[in-house]
Amino acid sequence: MKALILAAGKGERFHPFSYYRPKPLFPIANRPLMEYGLRALVESGVKDIGIVVGHRGGRIMAYFGDGSRFGCHISYIDQPRPSGTGDAVLLAREWAGGEDCLVVYGDLYFPEEALEKVLNALPKANSGVAAVGYHPEGGDRGLAAEVRDGKVWNYHWKDPHYRTFPVLWGIYGLKAPAWKGLKHLPDVVEEVGNGIFPPEERDLAALTKVLAEAGMPLEALEIEGVMDVDLPWQPLEVFQRVVREMAEDLDETVVEEGAEIEEGAKVEGKMYLARGARILRGAYLQGPIWVGEDTVIREGAHIYPYTVIGRDCVIGPYCEVSGCVGNRCRIMHCVEFGGMVLDESYFVHYCELAGIFGERSEIGAGTLVGTRRFDDMPNKVIVRGVNYRVPFSGVLFGDYSRTGVGAIIMPGRIVGPSAIVGPGVVLTHNAEPFTMVLVKQEQEVRPWGPEVYDR
Repeated sequence: MKALILAAGKGERFHPFSYYRPKPLFPIANRPLMEYGLRALVESGVKDIGIVVGHRGGRIMAYFGDGSRFGCHISYIDQPRPSGTGDAVLLAREWAGGEDCLVVYGDLYFPEEALEKVLNALPKANSGVAAVGYHPEGGDRGLAAEVRDGKVWNYHWKDPHYRTFPVLWGIYGLKAPAWKGLKHLPDVVEEVGNGIFPPEERDLAALTKVLAEAGMPLEALEIEGVMDVDLPWQPLEVFQRVVREMAEDLDETVVEEGAEIEEGAKVEGKMYLARGARILRGAYLQGPIWVGEDTVIREGAHIYPYTVIGRDCVIGPYCEVSGCVGNRCRIMHCVEFGGMVLDESYFVHYCELAGIFGERSEIGAGTLVGTRRFDDMPNKVIVRGVNYRVPFSGVLFGDYSRTGVGAIIMPGRIVGPSAIVGPGVVLTHNAEPFTMVLVKQEQEVRPWGPEVYDR
């Protein structure tokens, strides 16, 4: 049995985190999202894995290599232009050899039993199987599946008329008839609502219609608990689920060789302390917490429950941290932070920060991030011109971006990759990639001497 992971898309709706990386490589609890799916495949016995790469594919190949580190063999299939998931699978047809094959989208997080269900159902299916389930925001937010008598007869792309329908999650099991059907996919997504612009691409979901019209519909497997990372605030939602699953596996406090908890440090609850990590006196940690290799938690630092901190970090002194901190980060004096921050970022001091911060971001002293609107409505986030009202607090701060001293960022704003929010700026709109936002001010200079006080 082979498995194919699709990881070639540009992830444009994942702005600002998709410019320098493919979306499946975004880290959740300091592991790429796609790694969870790949490890699940290996644990289920599937060890011959193909990955379709495109946008920033070199980063995927550099991280996963030949697969030996993960107990599998990985082959790479290049999709030179973003022409859809159906086209991606077609490009892998020669690699798959027409055999039974799992297909998994690389931007999914799914429960362990999902693959087991697909693998158990595939031998009995005529053409293949498709995982379906109910999206929390309704079928019109994804590819709605028209299911009757346990089979998928059609799909519908973001059509509000199908809000109550289940969605196609992006987990398939394909057999020989399905591989033949792939050759007949349209190059435009046809099943869209009236007046909606159809995507000009071959989408794998169209295979449901092609096979149904040929009298060989895919079997529908209802699977719950799948999370699709499509929009830039959703990694935080996945992290919150992952860290709770990690907590279930943390039976007791673990202090690896060379790690140290100094006398005078206060630790409550369970904790994993990796090799060489140090908790200094005066630090306060509330478990469950995971601290990476050679990380130092300094005096006065307060680490809240369900926090994951990577390796080679310095946290503190006198800061508050909750959420996920990447590797080689510095969160310094009197910083309050909640959310996610990726590798090698630097938060200087006297900051109040919330949201998701990309890799190598640098936050100047006194930067403040708003978390709540005056009208108490959900925060508004604008992605590619589309307004979303989401229960998300904070900023979406792109990779390699910076703020100057005293910058203020309103809730729900996006700072594009490699951008700068200058000193004293109150950012009320999104900052575009590769731009610097500066305050323009007028100043008045007056004479001021001793005679002012001679009254």
